Amino acid sequence: MDKSDSKIAPILQLSSGAVKKYLEHTDQKLNVHTCLSAVMYALKQLGLLILQETNISCY
Repeated sequence: MDKSDSKIAPILQLSSGAVKKYLEHTDQKLNVHTCLSAVMYALKQLGLLILQETNISCY
């Protein structure tokens, strides 16, 4: 379920600007750049996702 900042804000009793800043700070701390990479990070931390390192080079 995809929710915009303006839909999340009332649930948390915050302004949409505050939600946006919280998400920006969280993304920076986790070093993620997309919602998908944030979800993958969380799953990996919970042990629900195992990523295999590869040595693939692109020329």
